[in-house]
Amino acid sequence: MIPGLAKNGFTQESLALFEEMERTSTVTSNDLILLSVIFARSRCGSVDKGIFCFNSMEKVYSLKPSKRHYTSVVDLSRGGCISEPEKFVTNMPFEVVVVVGFRLKELYLGHGWRRRWTVMQRAHENPVNK
Repeated sequence: MIPGLAKNGFTQESLALFEEMERTSTVTSNDLILLSVIFARSRCGSVDKGIFCFNSMEKVYSLKPSKRHYTSVVDLSRGGCISEPEKFVTNMPFEVVVVVGFRLKELYLGHGWRRRWTVMQRAHENPVNK
């Protein structure tokens, strides 16, 4: 239910259901639920809680974030709230994927940050692989 609510614009409802599930259920969140929570946080502008959810994936839920999770975190920066998304992207444990690149391009050019977009293009040409 949480992913369905988040994808269909009911972000507050999906987050309320997630928080209730965390408080009252013995069911453990999986990667799809956490992806939906990060997505919902980006849509309602709750950047800090979205990043907290991402950071808790390994620590709390023992789940390794996928490329989709990283893309959703980059998406949190739509409003210009994350000061240095390029640092986040260059520290990803895999090459910058096309979707992340498009999200960053959208973000940077939309905010007039042409110089930062140039930095990210260079990072993509010389990806950091771990």
